[in-house]
Amino acid sequence: MRGLLLCCFLALAKLSLNPKKTYEYRYEGVVNFGLGMPNLAESGVRMTCKVNITGVSAQTFVLKISNLAFAEFNGVPGKNSFTASPKLSQRIAAQLVKPIMFDYASGHISDIRASADVSDTVVNIVRGILGFFQVTVKTTQRIYELEEVSIHGKCQSSYATEENKETKDMTITQVVDLSNCREKAAVYRGMATAVLDHVAKQRGESVVSSVRYVYTVKPTAEGGLITKAHGLERQYFTPFNVKGGTFKMQATKDIVLLSESDTERAVMFGPVESKGNLVYKFVDSKVNIPVLMQNLDDPVPKAIALIKRLADVNSYQIDVATSDDTLKVYQLLRVMPYEGLEQMWRQFKGNEEYR
Repeated sequence: MRGLLLCCFLALAKLSLNPKKTYEYRYEGVVNFGLGMPNLAESGVRMTCKVNITGVSAQTFVLKISNLAFAEFNGVPGKNSFTASPKLSQRIAAQLVKPIMFDYASGHISDIRASADVSDTVVNIVRGILGFFQVTVKTTQRIYELEEVSIHGKCQSSYATEENKETKDMTITQVVDLSNCREKAAVYRGMATAVLDHVAKQRGESVVSSVRYVYTVKPTAEGGLITKAHGLERQYFTPFNVKGGTFKMQATKDIVLLSESDTERAVMFGPVESKGNLVYKFVDSKVNIPVLMQNLDDPVPKAIALIKRLADVNSYQIDVATSDDTLKVYQLLRVMPYEGLEQMWRQFKGNEEYR
């Protein structure tokens, strides 16, 4: 009996997929943006689909996505609901018609390959799905830490495992420390002429993030198989380093195994090229900048007036009504010439609040 248990533990020590089988999962991902306060409007998007994974060789698998559906949310949680977005669904589904290949061994994904006409944005969506299968299992330790690659980069992860005595399934909890990344998937812009402020640095980062995954893994002859998983990521942003943050992004994603069956026929696919590993790949970030309609003529006096107002009303507590003004200042600074920035600095350098 001890020998049988030892064999099960050794098999579970590495997650794997049977190359002779086809696995079907149901996936759902939701992203919400808002202040995280009741009776205030938020925006978000939800994606649902079915994911089929089929083996090509011992370490190469093909992923196909079907029944893809996007829905958008704009309103107050509890009062409004998601509305279907068929045009967006059709546009992305058109690129996912072609299979996507990836290498998978011992619970780690090393290379993602797709057709040349599949955009980086769509590959990033696939990375979010495949990230569920990037898990390091150690049955000899209940709690352990290690550095591994994820969609966020090469970061430190903390694991905790627990076995269900009745089903023999293992529950694995993973927490990713985004403040401890050797190679972080992040882009910093507008920092060329920035001066390090030690006081602001001591207050903490403007962005605080937390990432947690919970997996249910059942033992198989080949190794552990993920039957369901849940991911939760929260990011809090405040330009004034206020504890708790004033703006929140929350992302949840779930995957559930629907079926596994023997592969009946070989998978057909055309030419593919390497798209990299699991790390998020940035595309043109300008398309992600929120835009508010305003007159951008003569930006210097407008930016000066807005900065004074923001500093005055946020001196003792955060005024959430000024969120739009923060974006307006950002847009004005983007169109402002270097001489305008110098003019603003000369006017503000003697005032700590405005500076």
